[in-house]
Amino acid sequence: GPLCELSERVRDKLNAVLPPTWSHANPIEIIGDAPVRRYTETLQALLADRDTGAVLFLHAPTAIVRSDDIARACAPIVRQAPGRVMACWLGDAAVADARRVFEDAGVANYATPEDSVRAFAMLATYRRNQALLLEAPTAGAAATAGRELGYPVALKILSPDISHNSDVGGVRLNLRDENELRHAADEMLARVRETLSQARITGFTVQTIATCPLAQELIVGASIDPVFGTVLLFGQGGTAVEVLADRATAA
Repeated sequence: GPLCELSERVRDKLNAVLPPTWSHANPIEIIGDAPVRRYTETLQALLADRDTGAVLFLHAPTAIVRSDDIARACAPIVRQAPGRVMACWLGDAAVADARRVFEDAGVANYATPEDSVRAFAMLATYRRNQALLLEAPTAGAAATAGRELGYPVALKILSPDISHNSDVGGVRLNLRDENELRHAADEMLARVRETLSQARITGFTVQTIATCPLAQELIVGASIDPVFGTVLLFGQGGTAVEVLADRATAA
């Protein structure tokens, strides 16, 4: 994932608290002789600016200052920014106390820089995907998806208020070209708005059609239950899935 570009106001704050030899860019190198105060002031400057997003805190032990002293000084700061700080305390047993202090402050800790960077990138990807889910694509966007996937395609309405799309005419199969897809999208929106005027329509799902003679329709699902943990659903699918109730669940 690309690193955040530091704004001028953040650079100015860092210039005021860091030595002239700091990296002046992201990643932010605060120099190996850093005392506790340099850590806290750098974190405060970054977390005070929402545009910096999340912060990955990487630390290797030095003889200058104890790692646990740094952690205890930084803990109140990271507590004020829940979910925005991840950490990698290098040194195994030598930084065990520091790692424990950050964990108590609600910070995810990783044993190696590689693990921490991978986790950080996953967090960035998750945030980007969540933002995409909030966007409401138009019929034109569905047509673009159809061209990218290749026809024929299936078109489905996307709404958190509709459990079974087929019940409200929210599914069209074997659309062979862009004209058919655009026409189906317009019809679908009109029909859903007429039959379920209160339903929130967040967009469309466009999928390629898999031609499989004599195939069986299946239902597969997964959810995370607060008591049982991961729950899986498997069974016979199709428009009569709830009538047939031929399914099994496992936790």
